[in-house]
Amino acid sequence: MLAAIEIEGKALEATASPAALVERGERLRLLLPGGGGYGNPSDRDPSLIERDLRDGYISRDGARRDYGYRK
Repeated sequence: MLAAIEIEGKALEATASPAALVERGERLRLLLPGGGGYGNPSDRDPSLIERDLRDGYISRDGARRDYGYRK
């Protein structure tokens, strides 16, 4: 998905530096692609998964589900 910008449901051209005036009461909607990562999640270095667990970025259930982590 590419980025999309809407004001009051009307699409604007999504450029690197879009400029638009948004009036009070209008709705601005930004549709942005997510950062899904790169490569197969099961190939992720287990020490990086453990770091994310320790730092609270992922849960143990999430590590099992998303990375196949089994420790």
